[in-house]
Amino acid sequence: MIPTRECHTSGFAKTSAKSRVDGIGHRHVRPLGLTMAADILLMQFRPMAKARGFLLRAFMMKRMFSIFAAGVLLFSSHLAFASGECDKYRTSYDRTYCFSKLFLESDRELNEVYTDLRKVIRDETKKQLTLVQREWIRYRDNSCQPQPGTINVDCNYRVNRERTEYLRDRLRECRAGTCRDDQIARKNW
Repeated sequence: MIPTRECHTSGFAKTSAKSRVDGIGHRHVRPLGLTMAADILLMQFRPMAKARGFLLRAFMMKRMFSIFAAGVLLFSSHLAFASGECDKYRTSYDRTYCFSKLFLESDRELNEVYTDLRKVIRDETKKQLTLVQREWIRYRDNSCQPQPGTINVDCNYRVNRERTEYLRDRLRECRAGTCRDDQIARKNW
């Protein structure tokens, strides 16, 4: 056990207690080896330590944001090459299962982008977008259904990704203040 002393905010008096109380009422344990000069230096540099803590937190937030942004980029690049991911499976069942998982993820992402775009456009454009989106769904279903009752999951995934990227570009334009209604309501397929 390390010998300690209690330090009060006024003078840091030596006692036989095993902790110190700072100005806020927090108790801190520290070894007896520090001298009175060290105590005075600690008191003088405490505001700098708080500022340093703030700068450290700001630095960590920036670091976390950059890590998050890198993760988003890696994830989006992963999705760009996701079709190659399913090529490693040898059986058609495994490939279909893989593409179905990718299709569900791309469908979820398409719905998110579509919802976000609807939040930033005018009511008139929302109606046009809804009509165009319904036409696009009919197009996707017709082009990715080789026979009645069957679905080409790879085709669905690819068509969803193309539509998602198109709507995401329109969303970026609107957030940048250059929203073009004619492009939003345009058939891009």
